[in-house]
Amino acid sequence: MASSAAQDGQSIDAMEAGWRTIRQFDCARCHGGNFEGSVGPSLVEAARSRTREEFLRGLLDGNPERGMPAYRSVPRVAENAAAIYAYFKARADGLPVPGAR
Repeated sequence: MASSAAQDGQSIDAMEAGWRTIRQFDCARCHGGNFEGSVGPSLVEAARSRTREEFLRGLLDGNPERGMPAYRSVPRVAENAAAIYAYFKARADGLPVPGAR
């Protein structure tokens, strides 16, 4: 069975670019050390329960009322948005991902 990430056309290399981006922008600061929730919600659960389009809209457009900044104007995030989603979707599906402990 092909992974969701593979179905989205995301290779492990692309997911690694997504992982490096979330590390660079310190998403763990709000979403928890394992991105499973803290002040902000779990990004793993968001990838599990939302469509790809909903996840990307939340990432790129943010939710300022709840403290989530928009990243559409941040080139590194915008360029790696699909890979960021693929990383979290793979985690949600229990698949091996870059940076896993």
